[in-house]
Amino acid sequence: MAKGSIMIQMEVAEFFDPTVTSVPWLFAHAFDTLDGDTTIVREIAAEKIGGVAFNRHTGSMDLTDGAYVKLFLIFAGQDRPLQSFHAPSHVPSPGIEGAGMAILEIEDPGYRIDSPGTIAVGRLIGAHTYIDEVE
Repeated sequence: MAKGSIMIQMEVAEFFDPTVTSVPWLFAHAFDTLDGDTTIVREIAAEKIGGVAFNRHTGSMDLTDGAYVKLFLIFAGQDRPLQSFHAPSHVPSPGIEGAGMAILEIEDPGYRIDSPGTIAVGRLIGAHTYIDEVE
């Protein structure tokens, strides 16, 4: 039986002490099971706020203004590869048959600075997707 409309949503907040020299990549996942009927991905969106403060740093630095967000549909059949969608997207997908799980993934780069420099990082990333399951 189709589940109807589903929303998968997550938020990640990270704050690092201002005396660190590196901040790791961020990976976060949220998932929900699907019934295997027809799945339509309606929307994938993300928002990132925060910043990086450097102490005793010379040189250039490139920072992203948005997080990298993907949605994966996993299928029960071993011979069928997963299907991925990238944010942002506000255009409904065609109907997809047989998906058994949806996984929403957030990825954001890490930072590193050589000593004697230090960095302070605060980042808040939110992502969501709307999925419709129909018979």
